[in-house]
Amino acid sequence: MMRVTRRFLRIRQAALAAILLLIYLPTIAAAAPSAAQRKQAYDLLARIQAAGQQYAQGKFAESAAGIQAVQSDYETLAATADRGMVEALNPVYDSLSKAHRLLSSKAKFSPLSRPTIASTPKPSTTPAPKPEPASPTPATGVSFVKDVAPMLVAKCGRCHVSKTTGGFSMATFADLMRGTADGVVVTAGSDASLLIETIASGDMPRGGAKVTPAELAALTKWIVEGAKFDGPDQSVSLATFGTAMAGGRMAAPEVRRATGKETVSFVNDIAGILVANCNNCHIGAQRASGGLNLGTFATMLRGGDSGSPITPNDPAGSLLVQKLKGMGGGQQMPLRKSPLPPEQIALIEKWISEGATYDAEDPRADVIKLAARSHAENSTHEELAAERADQAVKYWNVSMSGIDANKVDTEHFLILGNQSEENLAKLEEVAKKVTPQLVEMFGAPADQPLVKGKTTVFVFKQRYDYSEFGNMVEKRSIPQELRGHWRYDVVDAYAALIPPRRDEYSIDALIGQQIAGVYISSLNDPPRWFAEGAARYAASKINPEDTRVSEWNERIPEVKSSVAKASDFLQGKMPAENSDIMAYGVVKFLMSDAGRFRKLLGSLRTGTDFDPAFQTAYGGTPEQVVTMWMKQNGR
Repeated sequence: MMRVTRRFLRIRQAALAAILLLIYLPTIAAAAPSAAQRKQAYDLLARIQAAGQQYAQGKFAESAAGIQAVQSDYETLAATADRGMVEALNPVYDSLSKAHRLLSSKAKFSPLSRPTIASTPKPSTTPAPKPEPASPTPATGVSFVKDVAPMLVAKCGRCHVSKTTGGFSMATFADLMRGTADGVVVTAGSDASLLIETIASGDMPRGGAKVTPAELAALTKWIVEGAKFDGPDQSVSLATFGTAMAGGRMAAPEVRRATGKETVSFVNDIAGILVANCNNCHIGAQRASGGLNLGTFATMLRGGDSGSPITPNDPAGSLLVQKLKGMGGGQQMPLRKSPLPPEQIALIEKWISEGATYDAEDPRADVIKLAARSHAENSTHEELAAERADQAVKYWNVSMSGIDANKVDTEHFLILGNQSEENLAKLEEVAKKVTPQLVEMFGAPADQPLVKGKTTVFVFKQRYDYSEFGNMVEKRSIPQELRGHWRYDVVDAYAALIPPRRDEYSIDALIGQQIAGVYISSLNDPPRWFAEGAARYAASKINPEDTRVSEWNERIPEVKSSVAKASDFLQGKMPAENSDIMAYGVVKFLMSDAGRFRKLLGSLRTGTDFDPAFQTAYGGTPEQVVTMWMKQNGR
């Protein structure tokens, strides 16, 4: 009964998600709107579709934020809409309205109005008064944007910017000046403001870093001088001013690049400690605790409600070290876990004392992937394979609870599924047969495993089982047209597929496609479109007569003609299957010069990031090259 109930709930959520996605794809009438207007409306609908996909994945906060952003852009277009724009925006209004209803229990939205033709004001016979010039903050004065707002965000943000604790919000300047239900807290021109008295008494802020005497003096001076606002919009969140600290107070430190002389590495030593101890609260959380997001190096330096946790070259003065030692006010970190061993804290202190440097390319890179990549690079093929085998069993038990899996485990593949061992062994033979073809096709080193740590291949007897894997393990609905897919993120390296029953498609091409996708993705994390395009290209070379390959080839012109510009494809603004077919077409074009393609792969193998590697190999950016391909054949 419990299993039936869970299945019902998943079906219900999938149905809601399907409804959300379907309502995001109405066609825009082509009679009145211009091409540019239809394109603007299409872009909004594509973004709503992306929000719908987030909703389907259970990412409700991100979905709501996406809808709010679309509504803001919709209202901007509607404000000056002519008849054509109104026609184009009507489907957007319908989609937004339905999204509001579906997300009503998850977020609050501002009222939405159907687009109308903007009225053209009649010219006035009375000359408009000349606007008075704004009086800028005196050079000797205190700036709200540069001085006051960042301090309030850093010291009071957790309770009164992100929340409305005690009925008091300072989410915006307007909220701050409005005060509470009991009255204002800022009295312009007076040093007797309640806000000053509360801070001076030491009662506030609670549970975090205190306001320093210098900061209190600046706040008092700003209020006495008239509490003037020197920003662009009083309704803008104070959090947007949180990084613009004046005089270096609480400012996020700049990223310092590693020199090679350091004894402690962020990637190899620190990232793993953070992932192991700060996950779910400060890493991978929908709303980071205390506003402190440790998910990337950049967000870590930016800090949270209490400012940046790192003061380079000053471990004792770094809030991170203070909290780990239980000395930073509030609770010791990590919360609800055992304190870090002294040797790990000492490692963090050493890293900070050496300058808190960063030894990877992009400070915006996911710290989980950085830690995983470091672990993989420092593990043997056998060690990584054993870890992935354990993870594969866990995935199977989550998706196929109560159903035992048979296994065929070889040097380079773990084949696991609810089919007979004899059938699984035949599939392993196929994987072993196509691997040399992929090595030759992509110029992979023949003396090394194609994928370090093995590739797991999950084999499912029927479509329902395959769909359950998507629902339970990947938290997504697998598109109906797929018969297999791959995933690689250093931790995982697997394929999942349904073998054909009556030669309806080529098993060689299907397995080769998934192995190729895993392999290309393992080369320094290129964009997914590139790896999937290469995977489908591999399938087309392994068996050009595969029915799936024939369909892809037939659809390339149609899909290409549906794209307005290359950036729509590269930024993931297309439906999933269309995007993958587009990727296949692009990679076919790239492979027309195999030497350049191998040069690109060679650069990726040596650790060069995709964009510079691509530009070196092809003499242009991906957008330029994709645009060139789109213009072929009269395009």
